[in-house]
Amino acid sequence: MQNAFPTIVLYVAIVAGLIVIGLTVVGSIAFWRTEKGAARTFSLLLQRAGVVQMLAVLLIIMAATGLRIMDKINAEALVSLLSGIAGYVLGGVAKSNSGDTESSN
Repeated sequence: MQNAFPTIVLYVAIVAGLIVIGLTVVGSIAFWRTEKGAARTFSLLLQRAGVVQMLAVLLIIMAATGLRIMDKINAEALVSLLSGIAGYVLGGVAKSNSGDTESSN
């Protein structure tokens, strides 16, 4: 299992790099557009989608899983951490859904 971990880290780094490159290309196109408001639209898209929060959650999940694979934390700690993340994500979804119903009234 110790030999597989560097390979997993390499694949995760490659995927993360491709995502960053893709977002950079899309962001560059949005900001360099001559149309008025294109950059604002892209910024609102990132803000409403909660991109920063979701990237942080994914990073924490990957780090916790990696620590568990290396046997640095026990299974109970991993379950506790993942349960907390699930509560955070689902709490954010419930909060955003209640805001949508209030604004439609």
